[in-house]
Amino acid sequence: MKKYTIGLDFGSLSCRGILVDTSDGLICAEAVMAYPHSVLTENLPDGTPLPADFALQHPRDFREALETVVKELVNNCPSPENIIGIAIDTTVSTVLAVDDSLIPLCEKAEFAAHPQAWAKMWKHHGATEMAKRVEQICKEQNRPYLDLYGGSISPESLFMKAIEAFTRDRKVYDTTECFIELADYVTSLLAGKPIFSLPLMKAKAFYDEKLGYPDAEFLSAYHPDLVTLPQKLTCAFK
Repeated sequence: MKKYTIGLDFGSLSCRGILVDTSDGLICAEAVMAYPHSVLTENLPDGTPLPADFALQHPRDFREALETVVKELVNNCPSPENIIGIAIDTTVSTVLAVDDSLIPLCEKAEFAAHPQAWAKMWKHHGATEMAKRVEQICKEQNRPYLDLYGGSISPESLFMKAIEAFTRDRKVYDTTECFIELADYVTSLLAGKPIFSLPLMKAKAFYDEKLGYPDAEFLSAYHPDLVTLPQKLTCAFK
């Protein structure tokens, strides 16, 4: 009996999926869905203007694409009952601010006009100035992060996009239960429980398996209240 697996690639403008025969790698079906809201660079859906370095997305597009693409692939599978897994690939860091039920803050009426509540795609550069400050702290405290991340701190990382929310909009930061990578968001939706990728945590969130996230001395050098950040990077959802 043949077995199949589904592969999903959440790109910048669309989600692409394939159905693969696990015995020989043959692609049996393909599907794609473009994101209805594309990339938000000039204004939010309600008309709120955005700075020139912003690149945001609507989380609903990810969920609709997940449902649409998977359904099409399943419908084109010779024996859907023999689909044994789903693999997820996304752009990184694409970061969502969610509550304790995994609901994106931007989908709540009170945050619809808050740019920091929307999904920040990989090329969002709103944290550029904050990243320069974090680089300086690394040098002042002789921390290893610059060596670990190629000599500089990228504003595209999850860590910096969370700090951007802290700096630009404390209401969004304080309300956020978790700043989560798109890959972990989709996987958590499928699993029905919080799932976090260790490689993503290490590559994009300053996580070390022995030391954990940056300590209070490092975080408080940016701002005393930022010591709460580690609790907002891997959380348990209701």
